[in-house]
Amino acid sequence: MSVKALGWAFDADISDPLSKLVLLAIANNHNEAHGIAWPSIAHLCRVTGATERTVQRKLADLEDRGLIRRAYRNGRSTQYHLLFDTPVTVTPPSHSHPTPVTVTPRTYNEPLKKKTRAKIKIKDWTPSAADEAYAREKGHDPATILESIRLWDEANGHRAAYVSPSAFYRQWVNRERPPRNGAVRSPEVVYEDKQLRSAKMWLRKWDDISPGLQRDLRHQNPVLDRMIKQNEKSAVGGVDLCGDKD
Repeated sequence: MSVKALGWAFDADISDPLSKLVLLAIANNHNEAHGIAWPSIAHLCRVTGATERTVQRKLADLEDRGLIRRAYRNGRSTQYHLLFDTPVTVTPPSHSHPTPVTVTPRTYNEPLKKKTRAKIKIKDWTPSAADEAYAREKGHDPATILESIRLWDEANGHRAAYVSPSAFYRQWVNRERPPRNGAVRSPEVVYEDKQLRSAKMWLRKWDDISPGLQRDLRHQNPVLDRMIKQNEKSAVGGVDLCGDKD
């Protein structure tokens, strides 16, 4: 707020009460440091109680009277110069041809918008030749790595998305253990091994699991279900669920 601007607005010789109220609202937002004000049209409507169309008409009236000068800016609020004093950085206006401000000051109320990179969903992404070469250098089959990622993404509802899927792919490569003796395993073999490890883990605590959870686990893991069935069919006592004899 500028006391000087408000005093000048109060003393302005304006016969239209609403035009004077709009001028006072602008003066109340005047910044002495920059010599301008930039209240939004919505703010002026809220302060004066007038509609947007009426406020725009009163602004044009104030400009015709030589009391304000408007400087329009794309995507940002309009700047208003109160013509009781001409700032040194602004060329004096011509009422018939307004001259735009040459310098647009930034304030804490108008932060710059930062550009953000869009994320790419894993299900819509394919590794590049460089990504596949990276997997081979680490002793992996690129197709196997991609298949593992696809299965993981599918299990999580295809929600995975990254700014750099390539970096995610390479991180996955670094986490995976390379196959023994350099042998390349098919995706089916990799999936079967994971099912087997999971089955053995659950079987160690099978007696502590509720019947409902047991049914769900057998439904989700075919390897686990197969091991349970083999154990149930066995007529020989002392057979461990994990496949080891007592």
